[in-house]
Amino acid sequence: MLDTTTSALLDNPGWSALNSHHAHFALGDELAKRYPREMSPIAGVSEAHPSNVSALEKLVEVGDSVAIAGLIPPFSSNWMVSFESMAVQMICQEPIDVPESDSKIITLSTSDIPEMISLVELTHPGPFLERTIEMGTYLGIRQNGKLVAMAGERMFFQNCREVSAVCTHPEFLGRGYASHIVGVLVNEILKKDQISFLQVVVSNERARKVYEKLGFRVRTEFPLAFIQRVE
Repeated sequence: MLDTTTSALLDNPGWSALNSHHAHFALGDELAKRYPREMSPIAGVSEAHPSNVSALEKLVEVGDSVAIAGLIPPFSSNWMVSFESMAVQMICQEPIDVPESDSKIITLSTSDIPEMISLVELTHPGPFLERTIEMGTYLGIRQNGKLVAMAGERMFFQNCREVSAVCTHPEFLGRGYASHIVGVLVNEILKKDQISFLQVVVSNERARKVYEKLGFRVRTEFPLAFIQRVE
């Protein structure tokens, strides 16, 4: 069971990360914060109040978008919702049984960023930008020199680590690459006495079932929104 403090942090993950282990990345103040634009669109607010929206506006240029999960304030007419959904937040607190595999898992570095971005653009697991790799460890699998699968760590607060950017090239689906990488990643997180968590939109039932099979369990559902500043 999670304690009440950890549960409260997980309920507002963007804000929690930007005020914890990722505070050195944070732009903003006590009302609203965001990651640098070239790192992640994730933002967060301390309360669902109009003053928090005003504070967020100072951090977002007209035409730019941010993503907020959990605690979402009422946005003014200066904003347009480009995507919204309920998301399932899942956690894993037990080791994952990782089967033997001939596929070597490698730690990805800044030199791999162009290929990582290309793979994300092809598979759409969620945003991955030029500086996203600075948020945590990213692992991948190559076949014939080509990056075909990857996953990594994104938000980080207290003892909670988000698993993100889980994707596999369409030509290599069905080989268990992503599950293998996630298993290795989660087990390394557990060795540090940390909890793994992730978010999946409710419509992505296939991904949810894959994560449940690995050992993740549903903790809660909450809203997720991508919002664009239009004025």
